[in-house]
Amino acid sequence: MFSGEERIRIERRMGKAWRQLSLQCPLLTPSGTCSVYDIRPMICRVWGLTKSMACPFGCVPERWLTEDEAHALLAKAEEW
Repeated sequence: MFSGEERIRIERRMGKAWRQLSLQCPLLTPSGTCSVYDIRPMICRVWGLTKSMACPFGCVPERWLTEDEAHALLAKAEEW
């Protein structure tokens, strides 16, 4: 889900281990906005940009990423 470095940044920001966070998205504020938007994980950055992760609210990107492009971005995040 997150690269190792992304997980570390999020845990530092949240003050607790990732596994201790509750679900829906545990990084949402009570008002529903992202509390780590500026350092959000790559999975969040590509969400809604591939047909397999299409936005359920009907938002459509100017260009869909291919699955290979999305996987390449996620792999690159692991390297960072």
